[in-house]
Amino acid sequence: PCTFVTVNDANNLCYTVTTFRRSSPTPITIDGQDTGGEWSGSPQKSFIGSFNGSIRFVKQGNDLLFLLQSDDSINQSDADHFLLLFDPLHNQGTTTDDRIFRINRNNANHSITQDGTETPWNPGAALAISENGASWTAELR
Repeated sequence: PCTFVTVNDANNLCYTVTTFRRSSPTPITIDGQDTGGEWSGSPQKSFIGSFNGSIRFVKQGNDLLFLLQSDDSINQSDADHFLLLFDPLHNQGTTTDDRIFRINRNNANHSITQDGTETPWNPGAALAISENGASWTAELR
C-alpha cells in the first residue's frame, strides 16, 4: 500500500511511502503523543517548508497507525489540519476510489471524502490530538 504526503507550501512536496510491520513489540497507545519510544523503529518522513513536521506509520496487527506532527510557529490556527489521502488504485489522481481523511487541529469537525463526497467523520478513540504551543500531534488508527 502507498500513501502520499503532500505539503502545501512553495515546494509542494509529495512523498510515496510503503508501510511495514515493525519489529518492536511495544504496542502503540492512541493518546496523541509518542509515549515512551513506542514509535521507535517505524519509518519517518520529515518535511520542511512554511511549517515543519513529520509522519510516522506502521502496521500493527490488522491496523494501520499514523503519528502526524506539525510545528507551525508562524501561522498556527485552529483551522490547521492534516489531509491523509489513500489512493487504492495508485492512479495518482483524485478519483472516486480515493479516501481522504481531514484531521483538524481543534479536534472537531473531522471529515472523510469518499466517492467524491465529503461527510463528517467521528473517529472516536481511533484518534487523539495533543497541542504544545505551536506544535500539535495527531495519532490515529
